[in-house]
Amino acid sequence: PDLDVFGQGSLFQRINTTATAAGEARLADWLRRPASSGVLEARQGAVRELRDQLDFRMRLTIQGALASRTKADPRRFVTWAETDSGLSAVAWARPFAWVLPPITLLLFILERVHVLDLPYFWLGVLAQLVIVGLTRKKLAASYQHVVEAQEGFARYERIFGVAEAGAFKHPHLVALQRGLQPEGSTPLSRIFSSFSRRLAFAELRQSNQLHPAINLLTLWDLHTLFALERW
Repeated sequence: PDLDVFGQGSLFQRINTTATAAGEARLADWLRRPASSGVLEARQGAVRELRDQLDFRMRLTIQGALASRTKADPRRFVTWAETDSGLSAVAWARPFAWVLPPITLLLFILERVHVLDLPYFWLGVLAQLVIVGLTRKKLAASYQHVVEAQEGFARYERIFGVAEAGAFKHPHLVALQRGLQPEGSTPLSRIFSSFSRRLAFAELRQSNQLHPAINLLTLWDLHTLFALERW
């Protein structure tokens, strides 16, 4: 009546080394549902090839463990990527983010070298302060949405990199690997690496000491969050 496929001390618990919620669900589905003989033969052929690739399997497992202590769920990330971020409401401020900080800096330099008699750069600082105030809530909401949606999943570029670098001969493994980089496209690991870099810049918001000053002087949040939007 009970084959111990699932539950405490079960087969599933014993072999489950998955790193994502989707991977865990896939493994459970394989154990729960029958498969055709052709599918089983393909899986078993892939396993036979992977059996001797201990280094590859260990690198994949280690990177999965390092990427997230919890099972990252890509569905929330995909939902974020495919829905409106709400940044369109503050798109009017983007040109100011590029123009105002350099002008303010130039006015400051000119005043320092006594080309200008009055500190006109304070007008630029005041204008930037107004823009920060008008865009603050929308940018904060957008940032929080990104953080909650990615929840570690976007940092899986190293896992994708390991899979992309694997040397396979079995058609099933070759097909899986090809799915990570459709012909003529950018490797998936590089795409996620680009996201991680942009997110790292946006995470300056976590510094309560540096962020207010840098954001005021450069309109940092507008640059970083719209960079994530472009991604």
